[in-house]
Amino acid sequence: MAAFTAAFVLTGFLFFREKAILAREKADFERLAQQVEQSRQEAVPAPLPPSTEGEGTGAAPALLPQYAQLAAQNPDMIGWIRVSGTAIDYPVMYTPEDPEYYLRRDFNGQPSRGGTPFIGAECSWDPPSDNLLLFGHNLYAGHDMFTDLLRYREASFFEENPLIFLDTLYEEQRFRVLAAFYSKVYYAEEDVFKFYRFIDAESDEDYNDYLRGVRSLALYETGTQAQPGDQLLTIVTCSLHENDGRFVVVAVKEG
Repeated sequence: MAAFTAAFVLTGFLFFREKAILAREKADFERLAQQVEQSRQEAVPAPLPPSTEGEGTGAAPALLPQYAQLAAQNPDMIGWIRVSGTAIDYPVMYTPEDPEYYLRRDFNGQPSRGGTPFIGAECSWDPPSDNLLLFGHNLYAGHDMFTDLLRYREASFFEENPLIFLDTLYEEQRFRVLAAFYSKVYYAEEDVFKFYRFIDAESDEDYNDYLRGVRSLALYETGTQAQPGDQLLTIVTCSLHENDGRFVVVAVKEG
């Protein structure tokens, strides 16, 4: 009985400690999002000097003011993702020499259960690959990291929230959802659609093959169209529908 009680107490302690860690990590990201939003509201665009107005100066583009402070704090940050109707409002990290560096690290590079959203291996950010793969954890505990991405399994949610905002440090960008679907990571299997293999199109047919594969898995029709040359964004998180399951949202850049 004493052993059972001790085991019960230990299990409870570990459970609540895990909850406390996740809550602290969530609060840290909320502070970052609040900082970005405050900087966005306070920002006043700086006019060009009179001698250069309307002329191409060849100078490097200016940082968007809402991201300047965070980019200085951590140069691995290359953008920001936000999805209306969800708690997804996070920095995006890019470490091409170690793509999964932020899989279990927070914005400051410290150990973290939830990690920080990051651009996948083999993707190029600048210039961007034809298809940017963006990964984030699903912690199955409410509004944590990319858990809310699974709201796109319902067509009604897409209809109310068709846009995903993925900014660079220099440009605000909008992507329109093209498809949402369940998939998985395949290992020995062949002749299956491996959505995560498509980065840069070798040809127009290669690009269209990817779109056909996406639409074959789509949970519903969005009416969104894409054609070779359009910038794609594929957002990926884990799913429990099967072993190594993934939930995926593909979107196409507007403008």
